[in-house]
Amino acid sequence: MYLIDMERATKPDVREMRKYSMKCSDTGAQCDFEVRNASSMEELVDVMDVHARMAHGFSLKELPEEQLREFTGKVTITEI
Repeated sequence: MYLIDMERATKPDVREMRKYSMKCSDTGAQCDFEVRNASSMEELVDVMDVHARMAHGFSLKELPEEQLREFTGKVTITEI
């Protein structure tokens, strides 16, 4: 399983009111990649975009707006 926990990757004293998480498998892909605790939707999309390009051969930023909205609709938002 591939996991990036953004809370551990950033300074622990910098915390937002929301955290954003997503599993690649939430999109229907057979993939264990996961991002947890991104501090913003933009940060999560950036990390998932790098993963999509490296592992699946496409960029999220090249998706039509409707498909990108569908993708971001699968993000889990946790209030802290």
